[in-house]
This record gives sequence, C-alpha cells and structure tokens, in this order.
Amino acid sequence: MGMHAIPDELLELILLRLGSPVFLLRAASACRRWRRIVAGAGFLGRFRSLNGPAAVAVGVFRQTRPPSFVRSSTLNDRHFSLDFLPGGDATRPWPWRIMDSRGSLLLLDCLDPNGGQAMVVCEPATRRYRRIAPISSFREHVVRDVFLLDGDGREAGGGIIRVSNFKVLCVLYRCDRTSGRCYHHAGVLTPGKSRRKIEIKEAEDVIFLGATSSSVYWHVGAGTMLALDRSRVELSCFVLPNAEDFDDDRIFPILHLTLIASRRDGEARIVVSTGGGNLKVFARINGSGEWALEKIIQLSVVAQGLKGYYPWYFDKPARISCIEATPTIKVTPWESFGSWQFYLDVDTGKAELGSSSGVDTTYPCELPWPPVMRACTEFPLNV
Repeated sequence: MGMHAIPDELLELILLRLGSPVFLLRAASACRRWRRIVAGAGFLGRFRSLNGPAAVAVGVFRQTRPPSFVRSSTLNDRHFSLDFLPGGDATRPWPWRIMDSRGSLLLLDCLDPNGGQAMVVCEPATRRYRRIAPISSFREHVVRDVFLLDGDGREAGGGIIRVSNFKVLCVLYRCDRTSGRCYHHAGVLTPGKSRRKIEIKEAEDVIFLGATSSSVYWHVGAGTMLALDRSRVELSCFVLPNAEDFDDDRIFPILHLTLIASRRDGEARIVVSTGGGNLKVFARINGSGEWALEKIIQLSVVAQGLKGYYPWYFDKPARISCIEATPTIKVTPWESFGSWQFYLDVDTGKAELGSSSGVDTTYPCELPWPPVMRACTEFPLNV
C-alpha cells in the first residue's frame, strides 16, 4: 500500500503533529509531495497554533573581527556566513559589528567610508539584509543604544519578526548647550520610511542595565527603572522598593547595579550591591508590573571558602557586572583594588574564582520562521 496511498488530508494531519519545527523541516525535505503540503496556504500558521512558537536555536554569533558563528546543531556553518553583507570583510578598517539579535535576525553597524554610521538588519540563513540609517533620521541626537524588536502584528504563540517586518529601537540623547540638560528619547525605525520618536524621561543619565528575550531595562535615577517590552514595543516605568539603597552618586548605578536572567524561569532579576556586603535581588511579582525583594545574599558568606578571601573586603558595596544576561555575575570588592574577584551564580549562591579572559559577547540565532520553502524545489538548508 505505502505512503502514496494516504490522502493529502490525512498526511497533513500527521505532519501537523510532528511537534518539532526541526522534524517538520526534515519531513519537507523528504519528497516533493510532503514539501508541497508543508508549503501550502495556512499550513505553517496551523502548525504554530498547535505547537507554539517555532523557535529553533541553531547557534550563536560571537563579537569577533569579523563576527563568527558557532553552531549548536547539525546545520552547515556556511549557511550562516555574513560574507553577503556589503563590504563586510575583515580587510575594512571598521568591519561590521553586531549590536543585537532576535529570532533569525542580526542588527549590525559599521562606519562608512565618509565617517558616518551604516546599519543593517540581516537574516544569515537566507542571506538577505535591509539597510537602515538611524542617525540621519533623528537630527541633533546621538544614538546611544540600539535593539531589535518584533515587527507589526502578532501570530499564535508570539510576535512576528522577519527580515521584511521588524522594528529597531534607538535610545537617543541630545544635550542643550544653554542649560546643559540632557534629553532622552526612544526612536523607533521600521524597514520602510516610518520613523517615530518617544519621550523617555528628562534625567541626568539613562543607563542601560541589560536585556532578556522579552524586555530591555534602563536605570534613570534614584531606583527608577525603565522597561521596554520587545514584542509590544511598550515602555513602562517602575521604582524598586528600598530606594534608600540608591545614593546620588552618578557612577553608583554603573558599578553597583546589574540585570541577570534567572535560570529557573528565564525572567529578569535586578541585583543591587549595598553596604555591609549584601546583594539584594529583586524580581517581578507574578508577571505583574510590581517588583519586590526576592532574597538577600551575603557576599562574605558565599565567598568565605575562596582562596584569597579577607572579611574586610565586603565592608563597602562591591562592584558587580553580569555575564551575558545569565544568572552569573562578576563581583569585585572595592577593598581588593581590583586584584581579587569571583563569579557568583545568583540562582544557586555558588561562588568560584575565575578569569574573565576569553569571555565574548554572544548573540543567539534561530532558524527563520516561517521557513523559506517552495514546492517541488530542493530545500535550501541542509537539515
């Protein structure tokens, strides 16, 4: 009897229940008939409705010169080369630099030959890119941070981000020469000519804390935080409890405040280094907009067994910084004058000595969804 005796309607139901996008792509590569069904109108939307977001991580890009790809699957590395970008080779004085990643897309910038800043959003798996020019779009402003956001519309299980449908958020500032005050804005760019500017907050400084897959966070002074929902492109403001932990020193947030991503739920935690050698860990309450103190970690206790430890190292707030938005932070006591540091897993409370050398910034990359498929043609990726 064989598979050819199964009607298309029944075969479609079988393919819809494969569960994994990787299995679906392999099935689509098996024969023309299966590929025709998968590439049919509405199939991929129904597949996502049944199985949830089809995120398939294939590896990470490292911030090398030029950027390099490290695979975590059986896909061929050549599918993720960036050699298709204009002038994006290592012989340029300023090669392309990765600024952010989301889904299957990368956001990169470089200095153009005229001294300006060129920016592109690209999809390595399909070797497509779109140029964007944020600086010329917002005159008299300086671009401080840039991030990739979901595009317009939503699908079952999440937002939409594709090489033809995305947004780029630029954090901008402009200093008034007369008053000396700084004004911050959020500029949102799209693949077309759409531009809009959002007032953030009149503040002395807006300091980037970190980002998770769902949100980006900044500190704007006195324990006040700004959060951006990367899918809905919505800004919200909140104040951490125990505001007395934040003094008026402008360098305080840079050295004593950081953001981590918990391994337990993937959600953000804000970590504050305070007097007495304590770390205060704040978490959002049940996905609401309110934040509360989750726990306090005594650094003198977790570091006590480490070689080179002295109890007076923790009389003052220690300098802390996150490691790649993981639960791990680097802790450097002030009294050690930078000669002694250790790494702390905030989730488990485990501390260990180590060196930060060789730790690169990485940007995860996923397979594009929906995949680029055409019935009766050879599938482009070796899956």
